[in-house]
Amino acid sequence: MCADPDFQASVRSGVPAARLGSPREAAEALWWLASPQASYVVGNVLTLDGGWSLG
Repeated sequence: MCADPDFQASVRSGVPAARLGSPREAAEALWWLASPQASYVVGNVLTLDGGWSLG
């Protein structure tokens, strides 16, 4: 993510979770998606955006 604090603040203001996601959170989601626990998940997109795409 950009190191500019003003840019980060503008992004956070549009995210319902009110924070930026971490690389660890993205990695954990991908780890889960590749695991046997996600074996029934087929043909979907896992959106990791803190609710931003909800509008």
